[in-house]
Amino acid sequence: MSGAKMRACVVASALALAAQAVVVEAQPVPVPNVWMPTEATACDLAAWPSYRLSAPLVVRSAPDAQAVALGAIPTRAQEREYPHSVRFQVKEARRGWLKIADASDAYNEGETDADDRPLPVRTVYSGEGWIPADAAQFAIQSARGFARPDRAGERVLDLGDDWVTDMGRVTAIRACGQDGWVLVDYVIQRESVGGALQALPANRIRTGTAWFQGVCGAEETTCDMASVDRD
Repeated sequence: MSGAKMRACVVASALALAAQAVVVEAQPVPVPNVWMPTEATACDLAAWPSYRLSAPLVVRSAPDAQAVALGAIPTRAQEREYPHSVRFQVKEARRGWLKIADASDAYNEGETDADDRPLPVRTVYSGEGWIPADAAQFAIQSARGFARPDRAGERVLDLGDDWVTDMGRVTAIRACGQDGWVLVDYVIQRESVGGALQALPANRIRTGTAWFQGVCGAEETTCDMASVDRD
């Protein structure tokens, strides 16, 4: 199966699983052996709204659930006739929150509905603001997660040849580090059997927190980058 076809299957599967997903609390839970920064960290990540969101993603003026709502970003689960998610940049991660900017729905320009009619242009808040840490996701082209941003350190997840977000999804973005490292919560909900994806039974679904490299901000296909998994 090609990378593009695999990613299309993953997106469709993730949307279906998200409809049944439990909302993840935004506040981080300490994980033994996994280093979690206590201060804000600068990020430079492309992301899109979490597939679990069934309503527009509210962007706030401060990292506080009671802060002023500046605007909103449409979500895929809310409007599935739009084939692509709104993309935005993650600029900072602060305990339980992400600072974002530059949201755009450009990938949906020129798309049509099932009757070949142009899809209406959507209103998207594109300024700076804050969203919960569990309201964004991206792809990770790596099978290995670490306790610290150090590939020589302790591995807390190893999926062999299967990338993390092909077998599951990012459920929260906790921190960013140098050299493309990110600390995320994840869930593993699928496995590859004979090259085909299969949903795991409930008793085999895994969740965790780890540091990863290999972040990819492309929703529909893989990113053209050298593999970070060299062993």
